[in-house]
Parts: sequence; structure tokens; C-alpha cells
Amino acid sequence: FVAGLGERLTPRAYFALSFAAEAAAGALRADAGRFVSGRPGCSFWGADMLPEALRSGALKAFVRGMAEIVTIIGALLAWRRVPTVAEVSAALSPYSGFPAKALGVTVNRHSISHFFGHEGRVEHVLRALVSEASAFYEARESEEEAAYGGEGSAFGVYHSLPIHMLDGDFEFVQATLIPGSK
Repeated sequence: FVAGLGERLTPRAYFALSFAAEAAAGALRADAGRFVSGRPGCSFWGADMLPEALRSGALKAFVRGMAEIVTIIGALLAWRRVPTVAEVSAALSPYSGFPAKALGVTVNRHSISHFFGHEGRVEHVLRALVSEASAFYEARESEEEAAYGGEGSAFGVYHSLPIHMLDGDFEFVQATLIPGSK
């Protein structure tokens, strides 16, 4: 994490995104487990970043598909690749030269197909992850965290990373991952 991802993500932003992806994948899988098959639900991680029509009509397979996309994003980060919309889309495409299998992950294509078939977009997932990473960053930068953050924990690792002037600029992070977004 110390090197960040070149000029595109600072070490702390990279760490925050990686932490957010890991937490989000677990949360989405747990959320999907609470859904009743065939019945829409609206309480799941990242739902607030989706358009209302998607939020209120989401089915279990949609949430699982969202989890699969988060898994791809986490794998891209682990491989030190910036998870832009184009990069994530290429990893999801069976026709690209860089499929998910190359990242060392196996994905459920049915769930991903369901996500996209019901108007889900990579941008929705990336926005939710940026929001989660921003919340992680804010919590790590709080005075309370500075006083009680433990060494060796994920939080201690975060505080050991170099400080950069763009660390808290998650609008920049979002613009990097989703070109043309505001």
C-alpha cells in the first residue's frame, strides 16, 4: 500500500478502497442471505447509491451480482490495478483479454447477468465503494482514532502509510474511477 497506485490513488485512498471492498463484499453476501428468493427487498449495502427504482425492486440475485462486482474490484486492487469503470468492465467481460479468472477469482456469471439485466451499473458499485472508503478515511482521521488506533490492526497499518495532500479528496478518487462523474 505504501506506494499507492501511482499518481491515481494515494496510499491511504488505496488502502481505504481496499478495506471498503472487503467489507462491502461480506456485507452484500450477508444481506443477500436475508432476502427471500423472488421477493424484492431494499435493505442492503450500497442501496443508497442506487436509483430508487433499483433500490426498491432489488432481488437476491441482484444483490449477489453486486457482491460479485465488488469482489472483482477488490481483486483489481489486490493486483495493484486502478478499478476504473473500464477496467472493471473488462474484467467482467468474457471477451476481454483480461477476464476475472486472470485475477484469481471465480465469479457467478448468473448473478452478474442479473445485476446488469436489471439496470445495475459498475458506476453504482464504484460510487458506493468510494462513499464507504470516504467514511473509513474520516473515521481513521478522527482524534479518537488517533488516540486509540492499534498497531498491527488494519487501522494501525493505515496510520503507518505516508500522508499525501490528496488523501481525503474522494471526489478526485471518484473522478479517477468513474471518468466524467461529478
